[in-house]
Amino acid sequence: MKKALFILPTLLLIVSVGCGPTAQQTSMVNDIVTEATTEETETTTKEPPTETLAVNEVGSLGDWDISITSFNIVDNIPYSYGAYAPDEGNKYAVAAVHIENKGKTPNKFLPSFSLSSDVRAKMTYGDGYEFTVTQLMGYDKDLHDTTLNPLSNADGEIVFTLPDTVVNDSGELILCFTQDNSELNFKVR
Repeated sequence: MKKALFILPTLLLIVSVGCGPTAQQTSMVNDIVTEATTEETETTTKEPPTETLAVNEVGSLGDWDISITSFNIVDNIPYSYGAYAPDEGNKYAVAAVHIENKGKTPNKFLPSFSLSSDVRAKMTYGDGYEFTVTQLMGYDKDLHDTTLNPLSNADGEIVFTLPDTVVNDSGELILCFTQDNSELNFKVR
C-alpha cells in the first residue's frame, strides 16, 4: 500500500522533469506499479486455512463459541404434539449444539432471515454437495433465532434433511458455520 502511494509523486516528478519520461523512468514506474499491485493482491487474497473440528471440540466464530455435542440420523423428531417426519426417501440429521455469546451486546444465532454478518449453517457431503438447514417451526429445541445476552449460553439442535443415498453412504459429513468471510467446520461423520 505504501508503494502505491509512492506511484503518484513519482509520476508527477517524471512529468515535471521533462516533456516525457525516458524509457528507464517508464520501466521503473512499471516495476513499482507491478510490485505494489502484486503485494496488495497477495495480502488481500490470502485466507487462513479452515480447521475441521471434531464433535465435542469448541470453536470460535465472531462473538460465538460453538461446539457440537452429539450428531444422530433419525427417522423422525418427536415433539409435544406429535412428530416431525421428513419426506419419503429422506432422514433427519440432528446436531446437538452448545453456543455461547462472547460478545458485549445481545446477539441472534441462526436468524431466519440473515445477512452476511449473521451466523449461517450448512451440511456438506462428498464432492461439494451442500444441504441447507431444515427449520422446524414450533420445535422448542431448534436454535434458529436464538437471542443471547453477552456471556450467556444455550443448548439446542440444528436439523438437516438428507436423502437416503447420503445417509447410507459412509462419506464424510461436515457441519459448516459461516459468518462474513469466516467459517467454522465440524466433522460429524
